[in-house]
Amino acid sequence: MELKDIIIDDFASFSEQGCNFPMAFFAYNEKSSTLLIIRYYAHLIANQGVIKEIGTTPLLNSAKKIVQKMNMEKYKEKSVTQGTLTSYHAPLCDVLINHAVLKMIFAKQDCPEDSHL
Repeated sequence: MELKDIIIDDFASFSEQGCNFPMAFFAYNEKSSTLLIIRYYAHLIANQGVIKEIGTTPLLNSAKKIVQKMNMEKYKEKSVTQGTLTSYHAPLCDVLINHAVLKMIFAKQDCPEDSHL
């Protein structure tokens, strides 16, 4: 589609159900990475009325492991110069209701900041 051909009807309304497709999470350490994932789950929970399905296409093996823990199913693979791009998808309800997610969100972990209180 060319930019000049796009019209208002090509955009979803605020109440229309759609898909959520995160492109990447960038973090410098494991703690900030965990906080980003928890924030992402909070977003999914808050917007579950308009998100029908989620999907992503990670390249890095570490990201693929996270996606698999999120209960997403492998869809397709494509070889690219940097490696293998793998696409995953799942209905939002399957992603939100799984043991790994509940454990990740509600697990009590030691936090260095708590020791200063």
